[in-house]
Amino acid sequence: MPPPCRYHEFLHSDEKRVCHFFARGQCRNGAACPFSHDGPCGTEGSACHFFLKGECRNGENCQFLHQQSDDHQARSRYSETIDSPKQLAVFLERLSGHKGDKFCLDALLEQKGPLRNFIRDLGVCELGNLFALLSRCGEVEEKQKYEQLIGALSTSLIIGAPRYIESINKETQLAVCTKVLVDAARLNRVFSTQVPVTRLVNKSRDLEVKNEVLEGLLMRLKVHKNNGRLSCRSRGTPQKGG
Repeated sequence: MPPPCRYHEFLHSDEKRVCHFFARGQCRNGAACPFSHDGPCGTEGSACHFFLKGECRNGENCQFLHQQSDDHQARSRYSETIDSPKQLAVFLERLSGHKGDKFCLDALLEQKGPLRNFIRDLGVCELGNLFALLSRCGEVEEKQKYEQLIGALSTSLIIGAPRYIESINKETQLAVCTKVLVDAARLNRVFSTQVPVTRLVNKSRDLEVKNEVLEGLLMRLKVHKNNGRLSCRSRGTPQKGG
C-alpha cells in the first residue's frame, strides 16, 4: 500500500496552527477556516489584498482598508520559503482551503521550484491536495501561467502519479488526476511515454466508473503517450501478432 499522509499527525492535530492568510490579511474563510485566527493579524491598517486586485466582494463591510498602498506586502504575490517536504505539505494543506483559484495559481507558480523538488517526498494525501489544486488552476483564464506551472512540474507529476493512483477511491479523484496528467503529457513529450495510463484504466474499472468525460480524457492520454498516435488497440483494430 502507498504511504498515507506522511504529515497527518502534524497537519491534523487538535492544536490549530495560525492561518498564514489571516496573518497577511488575505483569509476569506472567516469562521469556517480550519486554521487559527488568533494572534498577530494583518487586519488593522492593512490594505485589502483583493481590493487591490479589483476582486473584493465585501464592499464597505470589509475589515481591511480599501485604498491603494505602497506597502510591498500588499502588492506582492503570495511568497514564503519552502525548503522541506514538511513545509510543502503545510503549504498545500493551507492553500487547499483558499477559495480563490487565481490566487492559488499564482501561489503555486511562485513555488514551482520547491514543488518540483519535493513532489517525490509527499504522501498520497499531499499528492491528492496538489492534483486537486492544479485541476482548479486549469479553470483559470490565464492559460499561459497554468501551462508554465504544469510544464515545470510535468516530469515530477508523471513519475509521482502511480503512488497516488493506487490510493484513489473516488471517481472525482480519478477524473482530477487524469485531467492534470493529460496536460502534463501534452506539455512534456519526452516523459509522456511514461504516463501510467494502464493504472488509470484499471482504477476506472475497479471503481466501475461510467463517465464519458473520463473516457475522453483517458483516450487523449493514450494519444499523448503514443506521441500523437492512437494505438491499434485503442481504435479497436487487432494488432499484429495477436
